[in-house]
Amino acid sequence: MQPSLVKINNSTEKKINAWIHGINKTGYLRSSAIPDLTKNLPAQKDQSIWVEAIDLNEQLSEDKLKQIVRLKFLKLDKNIAIIDFNQQNFDSSFIKTLLDWIESEKPDIRQINLAKLAHCSKSWRYFIDWVIRTKCVIKSIDLGETAMNLSRTKDIITLIQDSAIQVSRIDFGSSLWKFSEMKAFLWMGGLSSSQQLTRLALGDSKICPDSIRLLIDHLCTQASHIQVFSSGVVELGNGELTKLSEHLMSRQSNIISCVLSNQVFDQDRSLLLAKVVSRSESMRHLALINCWIDHKKFESSLVSGRVENIYLETITAGQIHHMTDCFTQKGYHVDQKISRHRVRLKLRGDNHQPIKKKQGAEAYVSS
Repeated sequence: MQPSLVKINNSTEKKINAWIHGINKTGYLRSSAIPDLTKNLPAQKDQSIWVEAIDLNEQLSEDKLKQIVRLKFLKLDKNIAIIDFNQQNFDSSFIKTLLDWIESEKPDIRQINLAKLAHCSKSWRYFIDWVIRTKCVIKSIDLGETAMNLSRTKDIITLIQDSAIQVSRIDFGSSLWKFSEMKAFLWMGGLSSSQQLTRLALGDSKICPDSIRLLIDHLCTQASHIQVFSSGVVELGNGELTKLSEHLMSRQSNIISCVLSNQVFDQDRSLLLAKVVSRSESMRHLALINCWIDHKKFESSLVSGRVENIYLETITAGQIHHMTDCFTQKGYHVDQKISRHRVRLKLRGDNHQPIKKKQGAEAYVSS
């Protein structure tokens, strides 16, 4: 029995050492990779092992989380790239243990994905109150599966408007919005009350048509501070695409980067898209991902390029060749061929025109 017991102990120790080595090499702490620590806690290390990202990609028990916290050599980096709640089902006790650990290290967090956090109302409340109390810096918030209500809408507005928290990006994730919540979000200054919030992504959120219309109306005003907008896979109607395109061509637009995914551009909207590429004074980056475009109308309407950087992604290789040829004939060159279906294009130097950039006083800058 003794040799077998030694073999088991050695095997467990190897798994623990491999886990520690993995964190030390990548900075990633994934819940699915955590070994059994109940019987064999690793010995304290001479050097600290720094955690730069946390991914709860598998349900983690509070007991195992406490075991991790007790490993004094395992420390949170001062700048955490991402904390992804991912597959974790929360209760108020687990979120308290996790946030106590984070508070003890006081890191800045570049991005946090809330995932299923809001499925537990007490966990949501504890998290929001904790962020407000500690003023933890969180640059980007992904709302995950949050079913919005008026109280949660006010919570998000509070985080956005607190300059100490420094939220610069909101991703709606797969959140659910009714018209009343969207109206409250926008009327409380969701896109205009904080100069720090400059990036908005709609993700694959569930938003009713009236809410989308109201959101685009507020986005397309000079009061909006959004500089980077992504439609996600949320379908914009003809009215919204028209409003957005006209805004991108106007001198009042603050948007310098726009990502449009899975959108349908009919003849009229394809004409407007071509005008955006040819005329926009503020845009530096435009991405078209799996969009349906009337190619004949777009090609005949595209006079020349003004948007410096174009990213194209299509379902078929034939489509990417067609679109690439169209842009290269109008002053662009292929900057990077990422794959058969993805390509980056850049405006050739002799075609580049100065772009108007708004940051306080208006100024003309050439990238």
